[in-house]
Amino acid sequence: MVRQDKRGETEPVVPEDVDQRYALAVELLGGALARLAAAYEADPAERQDLVQDIHLQLWRSLKSFDGRCSLRTWVYRVAYNVAADHVGRARRRKGMIGLNQSEAEIAADPRPSPEMEVSDRLALAQMVPIEKTKKDAPSWRTMSGRADYA
Repeated sequence: MVRQDKRGETEPVVPEDVDQRYALAVELLGGALARLAAAYEADPAERQDLVQDIHLQLWRSLKSFDGRCSLRTWVYRVAYNVAADHVGRARRRKGMIGLNQSEAEIAADPRPSPEMEVSDRLALAQMVPIEKTKKDAPSWRTMSGRADYA
């Protein structure tokens, strides 16, 4: 069954049953959800996990779908939110150290610790004023033979 929305475009009538809503959403937008997941995740195994998470959250969220927006908008918003959370979790996970890692593996990590990054930034911030004052200060070459610097 199809109905027209406010703009005159046709959209399917959304069933009352959550399982039927989910089936309709997957039928209409399943391929788009897979493409969205592929855009956010390059690793095939992680991508499959992301698609599964999107479908799970979509099914859970359809209980509260009230029709104030189109089903398509709802599905894309849920998928986007799940994908954004996935990327955030992956970034946090990337910087974590496992309990089973040895000290040598941790020391071999080429990324500096957050503490080292802050320390380096503070040291650089202090060096910039020194460099500026060095440029403005006369060197020993300009001072040689001039009595006004004595």
